[in-house]
Amino acid sequence: ISGAYCPQIFKKSANSFRVILLGKFFKELNSRQIDIWHMVQDRGKIMAKDCREMFPEISRATVNNDLKKLTDMGLLNPQGLLYNTFYLPKY
Repeated sequence: ISGAYCPQIFKKSANSFRVILLGKFFKELNSRQIDIWHMVQDRGKIMAKDCREMFPEISRATVNNDLKKLTDMGLLNPQGLLYNTFYLPKY
């Protein structure tokens, strides 16, 4: 990666270990979106209401925009419809 800082996410399960290199995607995210990404890594999935609980000061529209950006960047995979939509990490 030619000397550029490339953040990693380390994931451990019962019998495996995975390193995820975010590369250029990580630089395009704001701090709230990075926190959402870390939350979905820890929990395995996330819903908009989880983000609202984590960031009560922001509007629902902002949460939806953050989740849409993460989805459009290929980092999250939405499942379900409307209020029951949840997001899984996509890698």
